[in-house]
Amino acid sequence: MTALFILNKRAKKMINDIPIESGQTSYVRHCPLGFKFKLQDILFVLIIICLFTLVVPANAQDTTPPIPFSIIYPYNKTELKDMTFAWSASADDVGIESYELYLNNELKASVDSSILYITLSNPLSDGAYTVYIIAKDYAGNKTKTPEITVYANSSAPSIKIYIDNEEIPSGSPIRRMPLITVSLLDSAGIDKNSIKLVVDDKIVNTSIQAKETNASYPSECTLSYSVPDPLSAGMHTIKVEATDQFGYRSISALNQLEVKETATITGFPINYPNPFKPKHSQATKISYSLSNDAYTTIYIYDLNGQILKRFSISPGEETSAGVGSGGRQGYNEVIWDGKTDYGNIVGNGVYIYFIVSAEKILGRGQLAVYD
Repeated sequence: MTALFILNKRAKKMINDIPIESGQTSYVRHCPLGFKFKLQDILFVLIIICLFTLVVPANAQDTTPPIPFSIIYPYNKTELKDMTFAWSASADDVGIESYELYLNNELKASVDSSILYITLSNPLSDGAYTVYIIAKDYAGNKTKTPEITVYANSSAPSIKIYIDNEEIPSGSPIRRMPLITVSLLDSAGIDKNSIKLVVDDKIVNTSIQAKETNASYPSECTLSYSVPDPLSAGMHTIKVEATDQFGYRSISALNQLEVKETATITGFPINYPNPFKPKHSQATKISYSLSNDAYTTIYIYDLNGQILKRFSISPGEETSAGVGSGGRQGYNEVIWDGKTDYGNIVGNGVYIYFIVSAEKILGRGQLAVYD
């Protein structure tokens, strides 16, 4: 506008230098070519020329981006309480045309330069979002704000508890010395210091592994705890508490977990046939009677002390109606086909087996292979 004012002033001086025709009114002048013009017409043409030569070419040739600006709401690394995003104003020599909002590099909305905020109508899914605004001038030049990270969060951490690597319901039987593992998930980030594992109202110390090792608030954590001392017979409770970085708290518990009295074997275990011929598709049956349902493990060793085969049996498990397969109160029989855990048939020789429950040997025996 200053340039236009100066040019306008110079134009008036040039017009005043043109002599006035005798007998004509003051607003009519003669130019050297003999045409007559009103002063207002001349000024109007000059202004149009100035606009065309100064403004239009400036727009077309401008390569300077808008000045830097920044997001003022929400703050970096905070919870997104609503769907509103606001920023400071940018400026440009040819004018700001629009502002564009991007979430995770996806254009979500745009507004003209008179508006400095955007409110999204649809809520965002839980998770972390990278946010930035782009200001665009009328020549197409762009300036981007520094990126910020915000978290959409509507729920507390998800907690899953596993006993001996199985997800079991409350009321289930467990071993006297079970392995407890826990999986925690929260897209907004978990406060590791808030995680508590409680066994029968006693907080136990355990190591916590985070998926993102360098994150202050990891989105995924796991912990593992092997009960060091045998649990007493009866009912037990295992509980896990955790809070995300914004204070949303979760509690997950397994109640009425039953540890049964230590099982015993009535009489002595036997196996038949003995010896047996696995290379001829013959198997042997190890049979015994338990005093009660119990987690039971059968280990088969060679004479060098190497474990060849392991059977892990749950309480009450049976192979067919009325016949237990190792962990049921009463009569049980476990069938061994003479193959190792790797599927290889053992050679001729003598082997030893142990029947174990609650870290206690209940019975043992010998079997022979003769092919």
